[in-house]
Amino acid sequence: MLTKRFGEWFEVLVPSDWETMTIEDVLKNVWAVPKQMLHHFRMDKAVKFNGETKSWNTPLKQNDKLQVRLFVEDDFGVQPEFIEDLQILFEDDHLLIANKPSGMETHPNEENQLGTLANAVAYHFQANGVYTKVRHIHRLDRDTTGAVIFAKHKLASAILDRRLEKREIKRTYVALVHGIIKQKKEPLMLPLVVTGIIQLEEGYLRQDKKQLRNLGSFKPSKRKK
Repeated sequence: MLTKRFGEWFEVLVPSDWETMTIEDVLKNVWAVPKQMLHHFRMDKAVKFNGETKSWNTPLKQNDKLQVRLFVEDDFGVQPEFIEDLQILFEDDHLLIANKPSGMETHPNEENQLGTLANAVAYHFQANGVYTKVRHIHRLDRDTTGAVIFAKHKLASAILDRRLEKREIKRTYVALVHGIIKQKKEPLMLPLVVTGIIQLEEGYLRQDKKQLRNLGSFKPSKRKK
């Protein structure tokens, strides 16, 4: 599918499998745009067909151009702060993935808090002329290091939130241990807050720092000689 951005607008060249669909079909069924966002798209005339505002019942043909106003300027929501060695793992017009180091919060937990990954991402946006709210899709605990996804506009945020809810976005936790592990598979009972990362086969984490949780089981990797 061919896409491009020009200014505030995102343009899609209609693929063959969208033939006979309407504009509304794509927005509701293909992209699953939330109802409130659909309402704002209508009111703001934020959807165009071949450069013109058309009825959403208009059928699409291959190579037509569907344009949606996605890249609207917004307040960052957090204070931009330069943090040295910010690692950007991936970035395009729709999302950014950054590595969160151990010892750093994902986002501020109180007003005007600095030193978080979100502050660093806001500075990165500002330095590159991107003025949008810093929207983290998930978070990692302070002592955990790993990739964090940020959406760069409201539709990307809605799509990523839905995929996370459906577990289509998966997180793998890995822990470093020492000593000789005799069993190939062991049950794991640990507090939520741990040093390092744990690879889980099954089970789940709950935000309860006091109680122990059954986190499923782990399989040790082969040790390097």
